[in-house]
Amino acid sequence: MVARISVKLKKALAERYVVERTVGSGGMATVYLARDSKHDRLVAVKVLKPEFAASLGADRFLREIRIAARLSHPNILPLHDSGRAGELLYYIMPFVDGESLAALLRRDKQLPIPDAIEVAHAISKGLDYAHTNGVVHRDIKPDNILFNAGTAMLADFGIAKAVSAAGKEKLTETGMAIGTPAYMSPEQVSGETDIDARSDIYSLACVVYEMLVGHPPFMGTNGRAIMARHVTDPVPPVTTVRPSVGPAIDAALHKALEKVPMDRFASALQFAEALAAADRAPLAPDLTAIAVLPFRSLSSREQDEHLAEGVTDEIIADLSRSRALRVTSRTSTMQYTEQIKDVRSIARELHVQYLLEGSVRRVQSTLRITVRLVDAATDTTVWSDKFSGAARTLPAIQERIALAVVGALKVRAPTSAPEVDSSGSLPNVQAYDRYLRARRDIWRHAEEGIVHALGYLQEALNIVGENALLYAAIGEAYYVFPHIAGNEPEACFQRVAECADKIFDLDSDAAHGHLLQGLACWSRVEGSREALEQLEHAAELAPNDHSVLQWLTFVAATAGRLGVAEAAAQRHLVVDALSPSARRNAGWLAVVKGERDEAVEVLGAAHDMDGGNPEVRLLYAYALAARDDADAATRLFERMRKDTPQVAVTWIGRFYQTALEGDRRKALRAASEKLKTAARASGVYSFHMAECYSLLGESAIAMEWLENAVRLGVVNYPFLAEHAPFLDSLRSTEDFKSLTGRVKKQWRL
Repeated sequence: MVARISVKLKKALAERYVVERTVGSGGMATVYLARDSKHDRLVAVKVLKPEFAASLGADRFLREIRIAARLSHPNILPLHDSGRAGELLYYIMPFVDGESLAALLRRDKQLPIPDAIEVAHAISKGLDYAHTNGVVHRDIKPDNILFNAGTAMLADFGIAKAVSAAGKEKLTETGMAIGTPAYMSPEQVSGETDIDARSDIYSLACVVYEMLVGHPPFMGTNGRAIMARHVTDPVPPVTTVRPSVGPAIDAALHKALEKVPMDRFASALQFAEALAAADRAPLAPDLTAIAVLPFRSLSSREQDEHLAEGVTDEIIADLSRSRALRVTSRTSTMQYTEQIKDVRSIARELHVQYLLEGSVRRVQSTLRITVRLVDAATDTTVWSDKFSGAARTLPAIQERIALAVVGALKVRAPTSAPEVDSSGSLPNVQAYDRYLRARRDIWRHAEEGIVHALGYLQEALNIVGENALLYAAIGEAYYVFPHIAGNEPEACFQRVAECADKIFDLDSDAAHGHLLQGLACWSRVEGSREALEQLEHAAELAPNDHSVLQWLTFVAATAGRLGVAEAAAQRHLVVDALSPSARRNAGWLAVVKGERDEAVEVLGAAHDMDGGNPEVRLLYAYALAARDDADAATRLFERMRKDTPQVAVTWIGRFYQTALEGDRRKALRAASEKLKTAARASGVYSFHMAECYSLLGESAIAMEWLENAVRLGVVNYPFLAEHAPFLDSLRSTEDFKSLTGRVKKQWRL
């Protein structure tokens, strides 16, 4: 067909153009390279495909093309000519020797943030000019953005309008759509006839989203599914996949991608200017954002390295008590201990305006701490000072530093610390050393690591006595223990509740007390509502706390409280920008929402950051398997089996692997008693067991595990009823319908 059209085209254009070859084919047209004989220049000849040309009125089409040809702007690729050759309709544009944005994204996947904003600004200028002249593009996509000598230009301007105006009734009859599903506005999807400039703004926002993330905001298995998501689904936050973009750019994109045109920006230039302003100041407008970089130890003794870490942690904790500050978590800032980067780069990566840096020196029993507050935008010192005092007065010194910082920032001071000095700090260097070692061991995801951690924490308690920070760590260790080793879950969860009580004895409304109480409730049958109440209250008290946000996201997502989960996940990604656990939980949220491509993207990013973490591996492999990428999932399951064989999540991974492979004998052997013991005490593990037995066709056993999962808080009705990928063998059974009917009532409460 292409060859036949080419012969006709050559003959029709012979007097003016020499058609040399075919260079591409899109949804509406085939593109040929030709030489303009009169002006001795290369041009692109676009010929509408026969199914389109046959449905159009040629005279009306050519009249609309002439209107578009009047546009003259540096960021719009002009139309040179148009015409008809028999039944063929064609138009002629300059041949651009540079690549398209689509080709650039295929190669690099994502663009640097300034480059993406520069492209958006260039295209928005062309759009604004065209909109002012009454012309709407209607098909903005990366293929239609070309780079000519480094300048972004929008091609095919007005062609979609010409096609639509010339034959929209016939196109509707034949099922042809104007636009590209991944970039179509909701009003285009709905078939509205009154399409205006705000539709182009929506499409441009889809392109900007793709430049930043690597894919458009909505994806699906076919065009119809993608179009439906434009109309119904909320926009996935850009920061979930790429936190360095920052919440302000994310907010600008969300406004441009509003479902209702009236809620979007009034013009394309307003959108571009909002992106540029957000890039210059990528901060939440209501909070001052600060990161405390790891303080340097200027002493030669090894234990003083831990002292410097302790000072860093305590200043973070003190600053976090101010509701006027957004303070980056230590899990993100500690990654800059050895790294040498300029302050602007660090601030951009952490989404903060200010950086606090300092050093600690011990001279016998005296401490000397030097501190400097830096405005990252200008790399200037806002405030600096030196503090000194006896080692035993360290908590008071740290609090003085925090108060001095908020004074320099002119924000509201932290709420007062509890009267019991030992409730939230560790002034003793030896005790803090044990605490840091324990915290590292807790998240090694190994049974011996938990045992070692509990030993270190007990040693620290022996040194300092009653201490909320230590009880919080002990409680979290006991909560994680059965999920790692599968042993004595009830006894472990009881210890979690006991640690919460001990914290409340020191401070009756401590955030970590509510956190542990929430985890204890979550481990109980029918305890999900109380768990969420406790965790939400903990987040109110400690809005910047890494552990609180992590557990709140996980529990809320699993219980189907998606609004709570999304807010917590977003907050976690902002205050802990470089944390793999923040992405892991955001990935789990995408899983339970049925967003399989998004889940793979986010969990893949978490795996890139912390590939040895078995929980990250399990969820990433699970997301890949759910998206029908069984080979990649199997490779991850195998790595888990080799690297972390004694961890409960690895046993689950092995069960999934063998069940997906259909190896019934191996699968049933993988469902060991230790795995079953761990799963009985965990709603999520019980859910995984149900899916594996469902894959094996063991419906009765699968329903038993699913019942247990629901009793333990897995009450996300849409996930169970629709999105869970491996429950298909159960969904037609009466038992499953009865169970999900009960879940639906509970989910709605």
